[in-house]
Amino acid sequence: MRKHIEEKYDFVEDIEMGAFPLSDIPDDYIILNQSLCVYGEPILIPKLKIGKELARHSPTFHNRFKWFEKFLQKDESEEENKKGCVWLMKGLLRVGFELTMERSQKYTRDLYRCYETFAEYYPEKESEMREVLDLALNPTADKNKMKEIMENLGEWLLAEVPKYFEVKTEK
Repeated sequence: MRKHIEEKYDFVEDIEMGAFPLSDIPDDYIILNQSLCVYGEPILIPKLKIGKELARHSPTFHNRFKWFEKFLQKDESEEENKKGCVWLMKGLLRVGFELTMERSQKYTRDLYRCYETFAEYYPEKESEMREVLDLALNPTADKNKMKEIMENLGEWLLAEVPKYFEVKTEK
């Protein structure tokens, strides 16, 4: 099925698919709301409202900083550095979007839509987030570039998150 979709729609970069028993994710209402029951009896799942209930990245954003500090110390291959860049930039895009979810009444996991909505609410940060989007799609192995982004936009997002979410913010 995955191959069929990717062949039919050449613009699709990746499809997240997996089969899990309900016992593996009994309390993860975000995943359950985005899932389809393919075997057994469907269960009633509380529908989540756009906003804080759907925030997945912001509540743990400080952990990305901890990961990045360890990542900087490792001597990785160019390929691994690029994978780290993608993971980091996707996280920045999604945290930026989550800051706007409630106000925009939108939900997406699409990276461009995350950037677009963020830029609408934070036009002064648009060019920085556009660079993050570009690096998510065209990653660099340059850890100094990633560090620069984390010290600027990353630090700004870390300070902005508590204005909308009740989270820990220490790095």
